[in-house]
Amino acid sequence: MDFLDGFCGYLQVDDYAANEQTQANPGGMLGHARRKFIEAKRAHPKGKSGKAEIALSYIQKLYAIESLLKVNRPKINE
Repeated sequence: MDFLDGFCGYLQVDDYAANEQTQANPGGMLGHARRKFIEAKRAHPKGKSGKAEIALSYIQKLYAIESLLKVNRPKINE
């Protein structure tokens, strides 16, 4: 992990053990959180709206924003 020497910001990673060698703060992966909300929604009684549905709605909106940004990348002045 030499290429991360000195890095101490946020790093979006999975649970790869070598990541613990850095001083980076692990950022969670939204796909893993989404999967847990899907499981919670399945466990919820039919016909009832719950917090899992609200969370999934927010995640869907974030995915839509991500898709828009992939197509329309903002210009950043360096």
